[in-house]
Amino acid sequence: MTCVHDKTLGGTLHCDATGTMTAINGFVAITGLGGGSAKKIAVHCSESDTETFIQGRKQAGSAQVSLNFSSTDTGHTALQAAYDAGTDLNWEYHFANGTKKATFSGYIDGFPLDLPDDDIAKVNMTIVVNGAVTIATV
Repeated sequence: MTCVHDKTLGGTLHCDATGTMTAINGFVAITGLGGGSAKKIAVHCSESDTETFIQGRKQAGSAQVSLNFSSTDTGHTALQAAYDAGTDLNWEYHFANGTKKATFSGYIDGFPLDLPDDDIAKVNMTIVVNGAVTIATV
C-alpha cells in the first residue's frame, strides 16, 4: 500500500485584498478549510419510532489563518482594512508541490492581534468561507 500525502512546507496563501491576487507575507498556517457541515432535515413520520434525516444545504464553514504580522506590510494593512469594511475577498492556497491550489471566497470575521512579550506580533484571523472550496490543478 502506498502512503499518499501533500507536503505543506512552502505552501502559500494569496488574496486580492490589495486589488490583485498577491501572496500574503508572513503566512504560517491555514486550518479548518472546507470543514463546514450540512443542515440535517428531519423526514421521519409520527408513526416511526426512529428518526430519519436527509442532507440539506451545505455550509462552507470557516478557516483560521495564522500569520506573522507587520504593521508596515501593505498586504497586512489591506487585510485589516478588508476586515474593518467587511469586504468579501477571493483567496487561494497554493500547495507546496506547485501542482494544485485551493480557491474560495470569504470575509475576515476576526483579526485579533497577539503581542506577546519578547516575541513577534502575530494575527490569528478567521475567514468565513462563502460557497465551495475548489481544489484544482494549476
